[in-house]
Amino acid sequence: LSLLLFTIIFGYIINHKINNKLKELEDFMKKSFDYIKYKTNIIDLNQIQGNNEIDRIINNLKIELGYISKMRKEDMHVVGEMTIALDKVAQGIYSSKITADTNNLMVKTLKRIVNNMLIKMNENMSNLNNFVQTLDNNDYSKQMQIKPILKGEMLETLKKLNNLALTLNKDATLNLNNGNKLKKYSSIMDDSTQKLSFSLNKQAASLEETAAALEEITSAIKNNTFSIKEMASI
Repeated sequence: LSLLLFTIIFGYIINHKINNKLKELEDFMKKSFDYIKYKTNIIDLNQIQGNNEIDRIINNLKIELGYISKMRKEDMHVVGEMTIALDKVAQGIYSSKITADTNNLMVKTLKRIVNNMLIKMNENMSNLNNFVQTLDNNDYSKQMQIKPILKGEMLETLKKLNNLALTLNKDATLNLNNGNKLKKYSSIMDDSTQKLSFSLNKQAASLEETAAALEEITSAIKNNTFSIKEMASI
C-alpha cells in the first residue's frame, strides 16, 4: 500500500512538473511567434537553468531566436537607410547610397536593387544637368546618349530634349547664315554708299565749277551789255 501511494504521489509530482514545463514551453512558443510576427519587439533570450528535454528545447529555440533578433536589427538598419535615401530622392537628391548590410537574402537583394537604382538615377540626372547646361551656354551641337535600358517618362524626356537641341541647332544655323548674308549685303551697301557719296561729291564739285562758270558768263554778259549800250550811245 505504501509503495502504491508513493508511486501515485511520485507520478503526480512528475506529471505536475511535466505539465508545468509544457506550459512554460507553450508560453515561450507563443512569445516567440509574437516576436517573429512583429507583434512585439522584446524577447527573453537568456538561457534557463535545467537539463531536461524541455529546457534544452527552450534553450535551443532561444539560440535560434538570437540569430533572428540579430538579423532583424540588421534588416532594420538597412531599411532605415533605405527610407532616408528614398526620402532624399523625393527631394531631388540622387547621390545617396545604402551602406548597411544584412544576412537576410531578400533584404540584401532589395538593398542591391535600390543602390543600383540610385546609381543609375544619379548618372541620368548628372548627364541631364550637364546637357541642360550646354543648352544654357547656347551650345546646341550635342546630343544626349540614351541608354537602351531607359523606358517611360525618362526616355520620352530625353528624346524631347534631343529634339529640342536639334531644333535650336537648326535655328542657330539658319540665323548664322542669315547673319552672314546680312553682313555680306551690309558690306555691299556700304561700298555702294561710299561710291554714291563719292559720285555726289564729284557732282557737287562739278556743280560748283558750273556755278562759277555761269557766274563768269553772267559777268561777261553784263560787261558786254554795258559795252553795247556804250556803243549804241556813241
